[in-house]
Amino acid sequence: MKLSMSMVQWYLRDYMQKAHIQNDSLSIQGLRFLSGNMPRMHADFMYLGEASDYISDKRYDQAYIIVHRENYILFFQADFEDLLNGLLAAFDFYGTWEHEMAHASAFGLSLQKILDLSHEVLYNPVTVMDLEGNIVALNSLDVPEDDLYWRYKQENGQEHPAIFSNQWFTPEGAPVRELSRIPQLVQNVQQGQPPLIMMYLFQDEEPVAVFYILIANRDLLTMDMQLAGEISKYLIFSEEFFKRNVRLRSTEKLMQEFLDCRMEHGAEGESAAEKLQKSVGDGQWRLALLRHISRKDLIFSKSMLRMLKNETKVPCIFYRDDILLLIPESRQAEILEFLDRQIPSDSLFLAMSMPTTDFFSLPLRYEQTVFTVGQAADRPGVHKCEAFAFPYIKEQISQMLSAAKFRHPAFAILEEYDRTHHTLLRESLSVFLNHKCSILDTAKAMYVHRNTIKYRIARIQELTGISFEDEQELQYLCLSDWLL
Repeated sequence: MKLSMSMVQWYLRDYMQKAHIQNDSLSIQGLRFLSGNMPRMHADFMYLGEASDYISDKRYDQAYIIVHRENYILFFQADFEDLLNGLLAAFDFYGTWEHEMAHASAFGLSLQKILDLSHEVLYNPVTVMDLEGNIVALNSLDVPEDDLYWRYKQENGQEHPAIFSNQWFTPEGAPVRELSRIPQLVQNVQQGQPPLIMMYLFQDEEPVAVFYILIANRDLLTMDMQLAGEISKYLIFSEEFFKRNVRLRSTEKLMQEFLDCRMEHGAEGESAAEKLQKSVGDGQWRLALLRHISRKDLIFSKSMLRMLKNETKVPCIFYRDDILLLIPESRQAEILEFLDRQIPSDSLFLAMSMPTTDFFSLPLRYEQTVFTVGQAADRPGVHKCEAFAFPYIKEQISQMLSAAKFRHPAFAILEEYDRTHHTLLRESLSVFLNHKCSILDTAKAMYVHRNTIKYRIARIQELTGISFEDEQELQYLCLSDWLL
């Protein structure tokens, strides 16, 4: 891996040294030797040599120097060969560590194991927590004994409640309103507390956890800022991110699993439903399918999805070439107003399911939105499933009644016979068909002797001429019975 001057300085901390390091970065990929007649230095290399070849000050004539860009470290009373071996060992040490981190993430080890491995180069305490404040992984070596927050975390497995009520500030004093995937230095409002390097860990382009370093040793601040971003790249390949762990699965991922019927009832399913419920708030919600009437391109869809996530904070997903979002009933007017500002009214198409609180019914809600899309026929506007449901049901019943005109003639014969002779042959045939033509089961269902049913079935066959052995006629009988 590439090194920084801060990392080199820390690795060679046992040498007597004097450093000038500013605007440091992870950009050193190799070592070269310094000479007095070098025209220029390559930005990706650090240079080792005698200080007199770089600095004209006579006080440093007996010193050695490492130079990288505008940064340098002077070494006093050091043996050149020993210093050279130390620098080569630094490359070997960090390179071996990077290989071990890559191996750990490739095999999907736990967050805790990868975090422990990161402590080979991070000497300050580190934590990963989910967005609800539960500690997922913790390495609290070198925590000050009087730090009550860290003692609380170790004992309870959760962040201290005061952490969430405290205000955080940048080193310049500006309030921190949101983190990102870039390491950020923040300071607690309470005086005397060590600063933190904090950043989000993302999954499916959504923050699902917070990774942070407590700067108990402030001498390591620059180096830890550089390493935080590198370590985060490995953390998101941990077991928790790739296996079925609801806490670290994004709302987008959970919606996908519910929609694809891959989320089952049980502890995991209930936890997933609870997490989605928190994201939509209390009360009922609707699944909505959003389209732009004329724009079907992926660029629009992705930009719209980003805006919905950032501005409305509702769960949303790109699913089967459409944007799906969960709209709380209590926020419906607010979200519709937002959409109206983003998409012209003659281009906005929103198909909404019936309201519910059951996340396991998401596949059904999706069917309702697709049904609504078909009924609305791409007319712009906001369309709710219930507006089309009743006319559709009426149409279906009408079709069923029309089909009933062609039912098996046996039923008309039996109904006429029952009216004339006050018998129950029509009902007996229906129960007989519903019980798979079993004399015994039909008798039990009608609370009569089996010989009575045997007689009735024989009489039915005599009057109508039907055959229960003919498979096609039997299907015709069953379907006619179901229609009426």
